[in-house]
Amino acid sequence: MKKNYAKKRFSQNFLNDKKILSKIANIIDIKNKKIIEIGPGKGALTDFLIEKAKKVVSFEIDRNLFNDLREKYCDIKNIEIINDDFLKVDLSNFKDFNIISNIPYNISTDIIFKIFNYFENFENVILLVQKEFAQRICAKPNTSEYSKLSPSTQLFYEAKYCFDVLPSAFWPKPKVMSSVIHLKRTKIKYDFNYNDLLAFIKQCFSMRRKTLWNNIKSLNQLNREKFENICNKYQLNLLVRPEELDLELIINIFEEINKQK
Repeated sequence: MKKNYAKKRFSQNFLNDKKILSKIANIIDIKNKKIIEIGPGKGALTDFLIEKAKKVVSFEIDRNLFNDLREKYCDIKNIEIINDDFLKVDLSNFKDFNIISNIPYNISTDIIFKIFNYFENFENVILLVQKEFAQRICAKPNTSEYSKLSPSTQLFYEAKYCFDVLPSAFWPKPKVMSSVIHLKRTKIKYDFNYNDLLAFIKQCFSMRRKTLWNNIKSLNQLNREKFENICNKYQLNLLVRPEELDLELIINIFEEINKQK
């Protein structure tokens, strides 16, 4: 394999603008912090991370790139390079880490929900993603970008839109604009199963052009009368659509549906 070859199947676009790389690495103070990097590629961002971080753990699925990185950093003590698929890794033991990465755009949703499963381990998550994905992560209710990603993220993290990155900053150039987002873990705790709520959020947004009722009426715990009572309690129109609901309302509806009779 050529050293500069990018594989389409891994959605590889290498960020090579040093000003942008430095900017990403300095969004938070990483001095003495432990960092996870997903898909380090050629190590362009890694170079900035290892300068200050206490430890960097980089997951690289591409065997050829892994070998290049292992050779490149063979004398660096604060980095561990793992040849594995991040989506298949058990992250239970990676406590008190932060994540800083330029992630593959084609699996961004899978990666973000993987992070949610271990949110207590990661105080800060800084990701370079497709601009459209960043907009959906940070979106507010009653906007066209508001989707299941918005309240799902806000359940665990405060999402901040940082800055855009032009295609010219990459090789090869992607056909889309990119953006950097910073997710800061919230301190709010809820007394229910997070995975159940995430599944409920997904159900709410399963058909964007449908009403909330049409999306959730198949739930075993729900019938039309119960739904109408919930809408009356929270002063919602019976034809309310999911994009009109903020996280608090979604949680309230979720809890009402799951109340024991």
